[in-house]
Amino acid sequence: MAKVTPSTITGAYASTSELNANFALLAAEFENALSLDGTTPNAMSAEIDMNGYNIINIGSLLTQVVPDVISTDLWSPGYDYTYVSGTSFTVDGYDQTRNFRVNRRIRFEDADGDYSYGIIATSSYSAPDTTITMTMDTGTVPTTIVGLWFTTSNAYWGVVDVDPFTGGAIRDIATGRIGSTDWWVIVGDGGKIYTSTDVGLTWTARTSGSTGDIKTIAYSGITESFLLGGEKTANGGYLLLESSDGITWSDRDAEFNVTNSAGDSITDISANDTGDYWVFVFYDAGTTQWIPYVTSTNWTSYATTAKTAQIYAQLVTACGDPSGYVGWSYTIQELALYYDYRFDPSAANWVNETAANTSGLHSSYFAGTLSNDTYVCRGTVTGAIDMKHHGSATVLATDNTTFSYPINDFAASDTDLRFVCVGDYGTIGTLEASLTDTNNSWVETANGFDPSAHVQAVDYNRTDNMFIAVADNGQICRSTTGVA
Repeated sequence: MAKVTPSTITGAYASTSELNANFALLAAEFENALSLDGTTPNAMSAEIDMNGYNIINIGSLLTQVVPDVISTDLWSPGYDYTYVSGTSFTVDGYDQTRNFRVNRRIRFEDADGDYSYGIIATSSYSAPDTTITMTMDTGTVPTTIVGLWFTTSNAYWGVVDVDPFTGGAIRDIATGRIGSTDWWVIVGDGGKIYTSTDVGLTWTARTSGSTGDIKTIAYSGITESFLLGGEKTANGGYLLLESSDGITWSDRDAEFNVTNSAGDSITDISANDTGDYWVFVFYDAGTTQWIPYVTSTNWTSYATTAKTAQIYAQLVTACGDPSGYVGWSYTIQELALYYDYRFDPSAANWVNETAANTSGLHSSYFAGTLSNDTYVCRGTVTGAIDMKHHGSATVLATDNTTFSYPINDFAASDTDLRFVCVGDYGTIGTLEASLTDTNNSWVETANGFDPSAHVQAVDYNRTDNMFIAVADNGQICRSTTGVA
């Protein structure tokens, strides 16, 4: 409290005005003091000098108040920005056109702490700088850019968590209902499993017993259970766990009954919700083969059965070695109703649907039913996306121009009749169901992912009518529509 110097009253009891003036001085200084019960205002506006004395009996020391809702803004760190005009600026150093892509939304902070917003209109590199031209929503590009964020709306691809794993990449996500509770489950590096029952706002760590990387998870609506796969330890054999409560995860090695050797792993899992079985891929490090297996979801109907390996001879000849692996060229990492090969539960083998467009496969597949029709999507390392009607050998129009980065996963909304793809360098795209049979023209959408992050997986939760995507930098974004 500041020092108070009251006036000296000389007029005895009748000096009402002098008394009131002194009371006003006291009241003003009490208002300027910190309150023990927290009555506002109760915030410091200058540093406190303890004169060498300690602060004792303190509880948790908070450096900042954690907001109720995680900010949807994402800082773009590590760059030097130079003002050019009210609608343009440069990023110093080297080519940043990939991160500062057209249609990304930016929030600027100026030297006074004020904000302005705009959309990237053009981005071009001429050594040594990248020049960004904006279409400003509010204000102008500040003459001194103190801060810069990639930002998005809560209603669309907003950030719901930035690193629930507290380190380590998120590799996959699956959502589904167990009883009356809707579960979101994320898995990733270091054997991490986290679950959420409040649409991703808070996450709880679960025990996997693994220190290796968990690569895949799937949900079965028939048995209301999750199955995940990966490796027990780094180069230490495969991991296969199931949970019917989202909390405890049981080892399924005995049911799988395949010798577990160093380097083995499970690379992808899919559940068939019209039949009682899981389909998953086992990587055999000894033979360097990705072997598809099928079993019942409750592990009792029939024994796990390996499908014929003739698929490999066909694919080696057709594909060369697009994934860079020595020995077997085709890494089966995505199962859903595969683009070139699908599993027919009534047959002994995998069925080759078409031999067309098999070069440069990235193993990103999705089979979704929209508008009473079933479509299958395939992404490649170059960003090209093929789509076809399931069961048909005819490929619908291929989009070779929208994306230039690997496409890693797909999902679809029956409510909005929309497909979503995700890929490297913060890529998210959408395709309206009405366009699938005409031009298959995808649209890249603005989002809250760090533009250097690789978006690994996307899922669509039909209970909440919401898309959820995860990235290798630990970010999670969600969208109610898929578009931004």
